[in-house]
Amino acid sequence: MMEKQRLLIAGAGFLAKDVADLAEDSCQFEVAGFVIDRPPFERGTTVLGKPVLWIDELEDLDGPYVAICAIYKIKKIAFIEKIKTYQIPFVNFIHLSSRVSNTVEMGEGNIIKDGVHISACSRLGNHTIINRGVLIGHDVIIGDYSVASPGVNIAGNVTIGPRTFIGQGAILVPNITIGEGCYIGAGSLVNRNLPDRVRVVGSPVKIIERDIEEF
Repeated sequence: MMEKQRLLIAGAGFLAKDVADLAEDSCQFEVAGFVIDRPPFERGTTVLGKPVLWIDELEDLDGPYVAICAIYKIKKIAFIEKIKTYQIPFVNFIHLSSRVSNTVEMGEGNIIKDGVHISACSRLGNHTIINRGVLIGHDVIIGDYSVASPGVNIAGNVTIGPRTFIGQGAILVPNITIGEGCYIGAGSLVNRNLPDRVRVVGSPVKIIERDIEEF
């Protein structure tokens, strides 16, 4: 039997706890702890029975570890870069209940939670979060640090730019392109191309804000 990899989860909030719980089903990973770089957690704290480590404590770890980042906000980019300075590689976490085509290409640090279906020839960048029950059609491209919330349905031949947030239950029709840094509201029907950094809501969507700050 293959030895499990010791998994560090960047973050200690609700998403991190959810991912840690899902990792209990894994034959590949064993959660070794959570990593933080800001309050409210004190040194020596535990979450779900696992230690919460301040980032400077990574220097004292012995043996090999791997990491994923379970933080929604765009601040995670700087945190990921800090962890990389400790020579800890980021891996992809795919829950065993999800079906990912063997033709899918992906970078590092992606989180694919339970009940996800990703169809043929799609591509995920780095550090995307694909939440429970998301359906992704064929030939879809999802850029770095983007998030698909629970129940999102993305049809085939859709391109989604980096750092885009898609709210719960949103539907994206085929053959459209979504720009960088967009925010798509929950339950939206996206039936057209979207430029960079817009906030949209509705069915069909309407742009309600431009030049938004990233989520």
